[in-house]
Amino acid sequence: MGSDRWMLALDANALTYWAEAMSAAPAPPSEPLAEEKLALVRIFFWMPAEASFKLVPTVKAEYEAISDRTKREAHIGWALRQVSEVRPEPDKTLVAERAEELIPFRAGLSDRKIIAECEQAGISALLTCDGKLIDRLRMETRVWLVRPSEFWDRLRIVRGTPAVRLPADDNPLRFCSWWHW
Repeated sequence: MGSDRWMLALDANALTYWAEAMSAAPAPPSEPLAEEKLALVRIFFWMPAEASFKLVPTVKAEYEAISDRTKREAHIGWALRQVSEVRPEPDKTLVAERAEELIPFRAGLSDRKIIAECEQAGISALLTCDGKLIDRLRMETRVWLVRPSEFWDRLRIVRGTPAVRLPADDNPLRFCSWWHW
């Protein structure tokens, strides 16, 4: 499967930060990582209409394992409404083999599996706020491991360009300006 610029995956933390920011109205996203949260919101609103954030199976398993029921259900709701799972699902044997190849780079098993799944799914960029993941694996994969703020900056969207997507009329974000560019 090939990749294109808009095959963007979220790791579990980025999914959490994006959901928090999208639910932050009327206040702008707050620390920790307010800049990354804002970038995730902007990427979502300015990416092409045919694009969507993607989730790989390991990320789905991570948010489904959240022990706090309210948080888990919020993640599931965001994922069902706004995010697409990669299809076809990556081959588990190939994921395990690739994850094993990444052991020398001192990344955890989940991180290695996420990278392997992204590679198989043709993901072009994995949006993550995990600096260790970026530092340890960025040179070992063709998937661009990138902080949301860096991805947003590299899009070079001209200030004042209208968003591709807008919040629904009944969404409090519709009446906020903090996410506007």
